[in-house]
Amino acid sequence: MGSVNAPWRITAFIAILVVFKVQAVPTRYGGDADAGELREDILDINSEADLNLFEGDIAGDPRRNAILDETRRWKFPIPYILTDSLELNAKGVIHQAFEAYRLKSCVDFKPYEGESTYISFTKLSGCWSFVGDDKVGQNLSIGARCDTKAIVEHELLHALGFYHEQSRSDRDDYVKIWWDQIIEGKEHNFNKYEDDFITDLNTPYDYESVMHYRPLSFNKNATVPTITTAIPAFNEIIGQRLDFSAVDLLRLNRLYDCTNTHTLLDQCSFELINICGMIQGETDEADWVQTLSSAEEPDHTLAGRCRGSYSTTYTHGQNLLHSSSCRDFTFIHMMTVIHLIN
Repeated sequence: MGSVNAPWRITAFIAILVVFKVQAVPTRYGGDADAGELREDILDINSEADLNLFEGDIAGDPRRNAILDETRRWKFPIPYILTDSLELNAKGVIHQAFEAYRLKSCVDFKPYEGESTYISFTKLSGCWSFVGDDKVGQNLSIGARCDTKAIVEHELLHALGFYHEQSRSDRDDYVKIWWDQIIEGKEHNFNKYEDDFITDLNTPYDYESVMHYRPLSFNKNATVPTITTAIPAFNEIIGQRLDFSAVDLLRLNRLYDCTNTHTLLDQCSFELINICGMIQGETDEADWVQTLSSAEEPDHTLAGRCRGSYSTTYTHGQNLLHSSSCRDFTFIHMMTVIHLIN
């Protein structure tokens, strides 16, 4: 009887070894988190510029932390300078980013008037920022090919005190780092940090965060990822550079105690469904599935991008200011109008 079962056991053992062998190599990545809108990311741009920055786009001393050190947090409005080195499009997307912050948080900006602390937006090499308020004038670089609204939002979140999503202490529960696929000498960019260095502000791990690395970050092979998600459906979502996620906004408002804020709530557009509406599936066959939210259901993701008709709501605190269905629209905060006119 044992001799009859032996070949089956050997075959099963070999099959298990084959499975482990396959799982030890990351799946090649061919996705596009930005639905074709943006092919180039911050880390690609900075790598091409041969910049050696902390986590790819953080300048200065990374130990200075506005999340844990209240003295590093900004007072609003933040004075800013748009230097003459910036191209017209860069200035436009910076104002768009200001608008997004004003509508979705209590963060505000004002033109520089001689203050001792301010942000100077300038065109240097690459896309990068310091973390937190340095208490002196500090540069935020919007270099060549960095002039998109989401990249400006990303760099401003650094300036406001935030690090990359996958630096969290609990990240190994949500993503796998493929250390052997990382360019030699770049491994430190995937370090994780304990809560005494950074904190998640009691928010969940966010695959949709505009602060998350992309799968191919610092990769030695053009199509083999360095970071993959524990839930495979999110591999094509991490690293999106379209807009804030809902959790990005929750953290921002929580850090700066934005209790009476402008809020823009809307729904994901159908064209950009790949980063929207992921929910826990009800059957054992699907862990996570995509769903379209109803017109009454708020969704911060891609706020302000109206493609096709769907519902939007604009509020101030608890008071409803505007609700509509639309095909194309732009929300303009009054402070932005004043700054653009002047």
